[in-house]
Amino acid sequence: MSNSNILDLTNVNSNPLSPSTSASVLPADRSLSHLTSNSPSPKLSHRSIDDNLDIHDNKRKKLNTPSTDDISSKVRELQIFALSTIDTILDGNLPPHSLGYLNLQFTKLCKYKHIEQSKLSDIINDKISSDFTTNIKPKIIDIFQQDDLQTCVLNFLELFDTWFDKLVLLHNAFIYLDTMYLKNHSVRPTILKFSMSLFIEQVFENDKELTRTIFSRYEQLLRLWRENAQIRDDNHVEDSQLYDLSIRLTKLLSQFYEEISSLEFETILITSTINLYRVLGDKWLQNNESINYIQQVFKAINENLKFFTNSMKNTSFIKKLFDKLRWQLIFIDFNNLLPRILPFLLDNPKELSIIYNYCVHTEDQYGLDSIAILVYQWGLFTKKVFEDVIANNKQKKTVNLIIGELVDKFKHFKRLIDTNFSSDRFEFELRNSLIKTINGQTNNNSLLIYQLCKYCDNFYKKKSDISITDFEDNVLIIFKAINNKQDFINFYKKDLSKRLFFNVKFNFDGEQKLASKLNEVIGSTDEAISINTMFQDLTISKEIYKPLMAKNSVSSDLLSRSFEFNPLILDKRQWPEIPNNEDLSELKIPPMLQSLLDQMSNEYKQLDPKYKSRQLDWTNYKLHQITISASFQQGTKEITGNLLQIMVILLFDDNDCGFNVDELVEKTGINENFLLKILNSISTDKYNIIVSHQGKYYFNNEFTDKSTKIKLPMIKESSVRVDSNQKEQDELTSNIQTNRDEEFKSCVIKIMKQERELNIVNLLNQSIAMLERRQPVNITNLKTIVENLIQMEFLKRDDNNKDVIIYIP
Repeated sequence: MSNSNILDLTNVNSNPLSPSTSASVLPADRSLSHLTSNSPSPKLSHRSIDDNLDIHDNKRKKLNTPSTDDISSKVRELQIFALSTIDTILDGNLPPHSLGYLNLQFTKLCKYKHIEQSKLSDIINDKISSDFTTNIKPKIIDIFQQDDLQTCVLNFLELFDTWFDKLVLLHNAFIYLDTMYLKNHSVRPTILKFSMSLFIEQVFENDKELTRTIFSRYEQLLRLWRENAQIRDDNHVEDSQLYDLSIRLTKLLSQFYEEISSLEFETILITSTINLYRVLGDKWLQNNESINYIQQVFKAINENLKFFTNSMKNTSFIKKLFDKLRWQLIFIDFNNLLPRILPFLLDNPKELSIIYNYCVHTEDQYGLDSIAILVYQWGLFTKKVFEDVIANNKQKKTVNLIIGELVDKFKHFKRLIDTNFSSDRFEFELRNSLIKTINGQTNNNSLLIYQLCKYCDNFYKKKSDISITDFEDNVLIIFKAINNKQDFINFYKKDLSKRLFFNVKFNFDGEQKLASKLNEVIGSTDEAISINTMFQDLTISKEIYKPLMAKNSVSSDLLSRSFEFNPLILDKRQWPEIPNNEDLSELKIPPMLQSLLDQMSNEYKQLDPKYKSRQLDWTNYKLHQITISASFQQGTKEITGNLLQIMVILLFDDNDCGFNVDELVEKTGINENFLLKILNSISTDKYNIIVSHQGKYYFNNEFTDKSTKIKLPMIKESSVRVDSNQKEQDELTSNIQTNRDEEFKSCVIKIMKQERELNIVNLLNQSIAMLERRQPVNITNLKTIVENLIQMEFLKRDDNNKDVIIYIP
């Protein structure tokens, strides 16, 4: 039959069941009955055999009523036609008529009597069952015995699609029966529903061996797809056929199990998935792929979510699978996994943010506080990084290297916190890591205190190019982490005093601003008062003491109205020991300068009654600045230098003969080595106020300079030995240990005063609890302190029990 005939839905004359010659000729204005026409028969005065299949309520007797035998014959013909059509379709052939024609004929049969619908439904079900048992299931069994996995699955899907297409065709051919009878029936299923139930029953319920075989092949297919998905990148193209087969088979199986138990299918699927990734996860780690382990995990999760979203569209299952995958691949052993992947995460903020967001929900999902684990491992990792910075730089000579690198690491971690974490616990743990690193070991503690002081010293001596804001932030980061801040302050004051005294370009405002910030951290302590006093002394010296000597009372050709005397009067109690490397005990101060010092002392004592009992110590001559006027051929210039420099220059007043070194030593009382340093500072190439000629020194009347104000350079100290930094650090370490020992003593005495009598173990425990707040306690040192206190008779042992310590009032 041609396609045109199949699609001819109105070709009623081609009905093979209609006789070629009719017993009566229908009038031209009458249509065929509902057995041969789409329209109902009109109410005429005569009736054909076909009309008898319609039931009318009219009591009026119709003419030409067909006989019962004619009706039965017509019904039998339709029944035979129906059986033939069913067999044709199930055999895989197209029916010889269009669907419209088939629907018309089978609708007549169904409308004849209700029993016909029931019979026809039973016949269709029996035919489908027989076909499935005889043809379909054996083929399924054979297909799953094939070796090639993808061929096996492809053949199975094609077999099912072909079989399902036949069922759809049956449904369309018997659409009236399916939609008007079976669909509304309370017991009988529709053709498609019956067929699917039959498939499920025969394949998945009654044949467990076949079920296991199908799922085994299905798991193999998914494993193959997953392995392909994991290695897929720019160099590996996706196997589209493998993906397509996996999607199609998953869709089909999920539809089957919706009729049985979707939970069972989901359980099987999740179990097989987790089992596979348990093996793959171990493999990724065993192959030393810790760096990209988390990338593999994210890829596996993403691929699976995308796959099952496309194949199942079951949000509940997808969420459950997502949770199971995260647990198996990330959180099942999170505490041991995290140290291996944390370096990678910290270098990849996007992945770190994802892991953190996972951790936020694990307590609700798994009952696991993974945030606490992440914070703990974060602390261990950052502490290890800080410790490595110190260990790697201990032997290097660049004193600011450790501080700079430590701060850079700290700020890097702080940015990660601000970007990826919403919990303050991470910043607290970061600061705690830095605190433990700096204070955990005495050597590290003293090293970092020393390095921080030198870091400040280098900045203020213009040896660093960072901004003042960054510098202050960096100092405060380290300073806040130091527990024994008083040890830092004591050492810092030494460097500060050197810069105050000897740095020509001393940044008073900058130094004072940093000092104020340090004081804000430590509060109103003796150390804070001491630093403030140092800056107050400088300010008072400049604003109050300097004007006291505004008028010169000493006559000299080199002194004129430009004379200035800038004394530094300091409170020795608050200042560290001022370094004085030269022996000036034999110094012979010229009368004119001694008069200045005496006058200054008198003026000072008259400022306040409480100053009268104070004695001013002028022996640190290098600290006091004097400005004088000197006349040269170029003109008069103001010369500013320290008291010793000016003292030597004044020797040449009214002297044109010059002095040799021995004469200068005799006149000044300064040892030759130091005197030469003073002479060198006033006879440089730039400022050659004094010149040397044939073993003698002369005042240089020919000195020239663009400026009228000359500030002499500092007197160079004795050359610093290479190991001086180490000696300073060793001294600092010794001082810190001494302070620590005193702290131990005070703590033990305080406890024993309160307890009066205590077991040695309890004494040690209580002492450690108090002392370790600042630094870890060395138990051996603590025991030694206790023994020393016993020897010094602050404590004693009980005569009856040597483990009991008694306080001696």
